[in-house]
Amino acid sequence: MTYRAQVVRVSVVSFVSIITAGRTQSSVGGCPGSEDCCIVHGTPGCDDFDCCDTVCLIDSFCCFLPWDSSCVSYAEDYCGNLCNASACPGTGDCCQAHGSPGCNDALCCDLVCTRNAACCSGQWSASCATLATQICDVCAPPIVCPMEGECCTRHEPTPGCNREACCDLVCNLDEFCCRGEWDLVCATKAQNNCPNICVCVMFADLDSNGIVNLRDFALFQSCFTGNVGTVGDECACADYDGNDRVGLADFKAFLEAMTP
Repeated sequence: MTYRAQVVRVSVVSFVSIITAGRTQSSVGGCPGSEDCCIVHGTPGCDDFDCCDTVCLIDSFCCFLPWDSSCVSYAEDYCGNLCNASACPGTGDCCQAHGSPGCNDALCCDLVCTRNAACCSGQWSASCATLATQICDVCAPPIVCPMEGECCTRHEPTPGCNREACCDLVCNLDEFCCRGEWDLVCATKAQNNCPNICVCVMFADLDSNGIVNLRDFALFQSCFTGNVGTVGDECACADYDGNDRVGLADFKAFLEAMTP
């Protein structure tokens, strides 16, 4: 800051100090602002109310003119660990304790350090990892398909469905279907996006006579594609997992469906 700018700043601060004498912290104006307290920006105030008030009580200029490097310096010195978010992203797994500050997912790191600044100033402790599992999507348990329930019909309140490829496909489109419940939206996505399974009344009943026997097995063999190719409508009931192919997984399901 030049000498002239510093003189102007001191004059403004003195003037604001006079007109704001006796007011409460929040009445100096500008708090909270919309931008990060730890970064220079062109608007008054910053987004952490307590830090903003603290800085503006020290230097009211920060609440009436752009939040400059002096305001940031005050935030770094007087707002605890708020500005330690530079540890984000770190190098360690957000979902596991490790010896360094921060963690490797920037959003999760910021969320955790906003709740517990020590996670960005010291080691990422077990409490930091626990907090991450509670508030960060990155720590959500993996989705494992298949689950219970038909893919083509709603079955709240249970999540997922019983055809692996279709379950994976729908939950990639809408994670709620596997983390929440398989509602009408999920069933509709299955009907629109999973080949074959929603057009087949009864899996493995390729001759549509209501039972699965050796006649169906003969038809199943003619539908078998392995890991390549796609199946036509006549083979829809041979595609158990809904991946538009008839392979070994479908054959295993076929054997389990056969009438003794």
